[in-house]
Amino acid sequence: MNALEETYWEHVNKSTKMGVYLTRVETQFIFDSHCLKADGLVVDVGANAGRFSLPAAQFMSVVAMDLDLYALKRLRLKNQDVAVVLADARFIPLKNCVADNVIMIELLDYVENAEAPISECARVLKDDGLIFLSFGNKSSLKGRIKGFSGKSYRYSYQDILRVLKAEKFKIARKMGFNWLPFGRDSNNPAIYLFAKGERILGLRKLARFSPWVIIQAVKVAE
Repeated sequence: MNALEETYWEHVNKSTKMGVYLTRVETQFIFDSHCLKADGLVVDVGANAGRFSLPAAQFMSVVAMDLDLYALKRLRLKNQDVAVVLADARFIPLKNCVADNVIMIELLDYVENAEAPISECARVLKDDGLIFLSFGNKSSLKGRIKGFSGKSYRYSYQDILRVLKAEKFKIARKMGFNWLPFGRDSNNPAIYLFAKGERILGLRKLARFSPWVIIQAVKVAE
């Protein structure tokens, strides 16, 4: 494989209709709200090749973490100002209370114990710092259907809310998405219509029942 070749995630996120839809929804939630604390430090946990690190680096310092060394090398090729760290989300190699923001998108479904990475994010965040995280909702209809095939999401909406509360996070915003009946690498021409229907019908407001959920939470000062 050529050393400069895109990762799988880079390809599907920008070259498939479903990947573009998911990336657009997540990016808008994080950046268009202007909630990120600008000119501070953001830690992108599970950064891969920089889907969110790169836009964040336009106005703040970024530490991008991942277990995929190849993806981190790809990220460095795009922006050498981003600090890359090969590390496990359950053991973030940063000091306490150094980050203004943490981004952890689509990582929890790959971790057996959600408490560990969320606890580490709380540790490195400053008081009143923000975390943006997303996950597949095991208790959603889509999650239950996936369960029949042995591919269920790991956590329910309530599971993640309990962990966030235990780590002294207060929910600031939440949104449901990915009600679409397509896989991530799909180029089905109906994706645009389904995404429009999701928005018009107000399904994104039903986070508790949504297949995927994205949350912004604030670390409450002790």
